[in-house]
Amino acid sequence: MKFLDRLLKRGSEDSAKKTVEPTTKKVPAETEPILGEHQVVFKEETIEPAAPLPELFTETLVDNENAVSIDITALEDTAKNFVADFLRLFGSDAEVESVITEPIDGISREKTEIKIDLTAGSSPGRLIGKHGETLDALQRVISAVVNRRNKDDFIRIRLDVDGYRTKREIQLRDMAQRAADRARKIHRPVSLEPMNSYERHIIHEALQNISGISTRSSGTEPNRHIVVSFNRGGHYDANR
Repeated sequence: MKFLDRLLKRGSEDSAKKTVEPTTKKVPAETEPILGEHQVVFKEETIEPAAPLPELFTETLVDNENAVSIDITALEDTAKNFVADFLRLFGSDAEVESVITEPIDGISREKTEIKIDLTAGSSPGRLIGKHGETLDALQRVISAVVNRRNKDDFIRIRLDVDGYRTKREIQLRDMAQRAADRARKIHRPVSLEPMNSYERHIIHEALQNISGISTRSSGTEPNRHIVVSFNRGGHYDANR
């Protein structure tokens, strides 16, 4: 989408700005008559640099070695402001309800996740898109913006609208179970509808411990889908 590209480009341009020293330039001041003509006289004018953007990374000293620490609050603000700009350009009356940062599985900073929940507004379907395609696209762009200066500690972004992702996950797990039951009943493979990689992962995970059932991904994007098969000794196939 063009507006997503424009927002991402603007974010990249902003991040490239650095603090610079004041500069001077010559501007016309007045004219003086010389031999019946007028000559322009220039004067020097100081140009103050634009205020730098907030620094998202700060140098710290850890065990006598330089390390980069992440200002999570600044990253949250970056994500929130970007989403607000997007919603305005998108013409949506949806709003940011909450922005929460927490470690994934409670482990380490390398597995930090920023969860952004939106209220859907009057047109949730337009913002979510078919099977969450618009929502997924926006989530990827937000991730690129937040992590554009992040070399080592990747921050995962999870964007949701009125609990859509939770509802969709329940729907996918029910779909997976029905497909497994049908494959076992007819002893033939059952193909599911095309899905993105995240949704395929949910299907694989839902069926990985069911005896006699195997799953595999087939086809190419955007029509890549899961095939559920029944066979004795079936297993989980991680070919996503």
